[in-house]
Amino acid sequence: MTQNTISLRPALPQDATELARCFNAAYAEYRGVIDGLPDVSAGIDQDITNNQVWVALEDQQIIGGLVLITQQTHVKLANIAVDPKYRGKGAGRRLLDLADQQATQQGHHILRLNTHKDMLANLAMYRHLGWIETARSGVSVSMEKHIKVDAP
Repeated sequence: MTQNTISLRPALPQDATELARCFNAAYAEYRGVIDGLPDVSAGIDQDITNNQVWVALEDQQIIGGLVLITQQTHVKLANIAVDPKYRGKGAGRRLLDLADQQATQQGHHILRLNTHKDMLANLAMYRHLGWIETARSGVSVSMEKHIKVDAP
């Protein structure tokens, strides 16, 4: 049995190019297939400066990332992606668990996200992980998750 060598750390400004590459690789299968998909890596350098951005690494190589934006009543999961070459190793799950932890550390118990209505596998995965759909507008599906807090 191989040991999981994935680690997580806050993104650094010098990670912007590699993180953008990772996000673009993760969404490449949807380009040209799904209408209305935004540029998923635009502004990643500003995100690293202004928001909470984390990277997943394997052997010091960025294989995934997470962008969180703190709002007044919740934390928005603005982007999460894992390079397709590294899927199935647990990086995505670790990043989602980290989102829960970061939200609760900031005193929030709600995470929100928007995804594309045609990303059916993502919709199914989020539902399986306890997210509920709250609204649809155009191609956007809004979802939220209430984070369970352990009683003291």
